Amino acid sequence: TFPGSPYPFLGHNKDLGWTNTVNRADLIDVYKLTLDDSGTRYRFDGAWRPLETRRVWLHVRFGPFVIPVPRTLYRSVHGPVIMNDKGAFAIRYAGIDELDMVTQYYRVQKARNFAEWRSAMAGQGVPATNFIYADRAGNIGLFYNAMFPDRAAGFNWRGILPGDTSRDLWTQTLPFSRVPQLINPASGYLINANNTPFTAAGPGDELDPATFDPRLGIEDDETNRSLRAIALFEAAGQIDEAGLKRIKYDTGYERAGYAGAFMRRIAALDTSGDRQ
Repeated sequence: TFPGSPYPFLGHNKDLGWTNTVNRADLIDVYKLTLDDSGTRYRFDGAWRPLETRRVWLHVRFGPFVIPVPRTLYRSVHGPVIMNDKGAFAIRYAGIDELDMVTQYYRVQKARNFAEWRSAMAGQGVPATNFIYADRAGNIGLFYNAMFPDRAAGFNWRGILPGDTSRDLWTQTLPFSRVPQLINPASGYLINANNTPFTAAGPGDELDPATFDPRLGIEDDETNRSLRAIALFEAAGQIDEAGLKRIKYDTGYERAGYAGAFMRRIAALDTSGDRQ
C-alpha cells in the first residue's frame, strides 16, 4: 500500500494481480503569459482576461513562534501561475483538478478477469504509472499508463508555449486505447524497471517506437536493471522458481549497457600518481 491510501494499491485478488513502476511521460506543459501593465490581466485570443487570485496564509515556524505569512495564488485558464523575474508562467498537467486515482485503484482490485481489469483502467484516474498485469488464465500485460494530453500539431511541446492563444490549450486527454500496451508477447515474459516501454519483452517482441506519436512524450531511456533483466531472461530459456529468484536477486551490471561503459572508464583510469 501507499501512505494514506484506504486500501492496497498494489497486489492481487484470487483471480489476477498487478504492480506499478514509475514512468516519466511528458505530461506537463508550461505557457508564458503576456501581462498588461498592471500585471493583473493576461492576453488570450485577442482579449484581456483577469488573473484569478486567492489569498492564502502560510503558517511559518520561527523559533517558538508560528508566524502567518500572506501569499497570493494566481491562476489562468491554463492552470496555476508562477510569477518570477522572467515573467508569468502557467502550468497545465495531466490530471489537473482530478481526484479519481483512488476510484481507479478500487475498481482495479475488484476486477475478476482481464476484461474487467482493462475496463477499470480505462477510467484513467491514475495520471501516470506503469502497470504490469497477470491473471490465473495466463494473460500478462504491460501498460504504459498515462493521461496523455490531446495536443495540437504545430507547437514545440518540449519548450515554453505561447499563452496568448487557445490553439495550443489542450482540454482533454487521449483515451486508454492510445496508451502503449504489450499483451501476451511470444517471449512469455514482461519486465519494467523504470525504463522505456519499448524494452519490455525481449528482441522480436517489443513495441515499435515509430508507431507512436512523438507528442505523447514517451521516455526512451534505459536502466541497468532493464537491460540486465532482458539479458538474463533471454539466456535462461524456460524458468522455474529457482531460476526466477536468481534473476530477481542478481547483483550484476549489463556489460553491453551504459553501466558497463561506466565501469570500463573507471577501470581505465591511471591512479598511479594519486595520493593514498
